[in-house]
Amino acid sequence: MKLKLVAIGISVSIALFVGWLLLSSPPYHSQFDKALRTALNQPAGSSIPLSELAEFEWTRFCVVPPYGSQQSAEELIGAAWPGRWWSLVNDDQRYYVFVDNDEVVSVLKRQNNGVPYIRQAHECRTREEAVLRVVIEQRRDREVRFFDLEDQGRTD
Repeated sequence: MKLKLVAIGISVSIALFVGWLLLSSPPYHSQFDKALRTALNQPAGSSIPLSELAEFEWTRFCVVPPYGSQQSAEELIGAAWPGRWWSLVNDDQRYYVFVDNDEVVSVLKRQNNGVPYIRQAHECRTREEAVLRVVIEQRRDREVRFFDLEDQGRTD
């Protein structure tokens, strides 16, 4: 009987912990993640409006760099961070954050075998300005693919 109560207690604790993780995690759009990975297979120099990949409502896209704090991320994106903050601890990691007006609607944490999916960091773009350009570089014995954010006539 005592063993059964301990097992039930452990099961309930695990369920509560998993629930807490799920509820404290930022919103995530798996279709966007899949579309981003697929777009990376386009030829070098291809321009891809981010709005064609992220087919949900958003007004601003931000790339949050590694090693920052929650406060610096919130200052960059201009909104409160949703859920629990997890620091990025590698050069190739980025948070890709979509904001609709003043609310975060999606966060994707990505890295790409030593190369960020999107090279820039600590930048935000409006929906109209957020255009990706496919870059392919040869590094040692392998081809590396990633995106750059195009300038799209920006003056800042």
